[in-house]
Amino acid sequence: MRNIRLVISYDGGGYFGSQVQTDKDTVQGSLEEAIYRITGEKIRVTLAGRTDRGVHALAQVASFKTGSMIPGQRFAAALNSRLESGLRVSRSEDVPLGFDARRDAKIREYIYLIYNGGDFPVMYWDRALNITENLDIKRMEEASKVLMGRHDFRNFCSTGSSQNHYVRHIHELEICAIRPEFGSGKLISIRIKADSFLYKMVRFIVGVLIEIGTERKSISFMKERLNGKASKERARVVAPCGLYLSEVKY
Repeated sequence: MRNIRLVISYDGGGYFGSQVQTDKDTVQGSLEEAIYRITGEKIRVTLAGRTDRGVHALAQVASFKTGSMIPGQRFAAALNSRLESGLRVSRSEDVPLGFDARRDAKIREYIYLIYNGGDFPVMYWDRALNITENLDIKRMEEASKVLMGRHDFRNFCSTGSSQNHYVRHIHELEICAIRPEFGSGKLISIRIKADSFLYKMVRFIVGVLIEIGTERKSISFMKERLNGKASKERARVVAPCGLYLSEVKY
């Protein structure tokens, strides 16, 4: 028996999320079907992070155990020949049997893209969130500073979350704006690194940052949500189209 690690990317718009679901196209289901077609084995793939419908990945990590004799580095090409165009394996390799893509992950990084401008270019549709109101980057950066370190993020996750432990550690949070190649607006990137994330946590954080960037909320609103008490006043959760799982570190 061997253990194979994959690094994969995908367009989340074509899947009902990453986790396997009956009678629905998912990233995990597509990978497992492709593995079956090249090895004849019905196996369960483990993913480093669960992504919702519409969320993309640049470097998601998967692992699975197999009895196949296909060389580890050849799995990428073999799987790509069986996968649809919206899902690609960029790298494959043999790893120790004890490796688990989800359990062993130490740091996960997400990037959220916002196109700030009224002339939303078609090439950014389903790839970035369009905000037409001007966003004040300096206000957003000032508000984001309070998120650094360990905090109770119960007010930054979906009320449908099954979690009962809300403390997470944010290691890095960077906001930058660039002039995109297309359109006259600006492309804003919000990059967040943490040990792990609550359900929809990044999308809630971005929602608060947008409220502050448009001056609908005060900068102190961010800190007030970190008091460890459930709050009825929440910013909206933003759409999944601008969210990317960009890196997993072990």
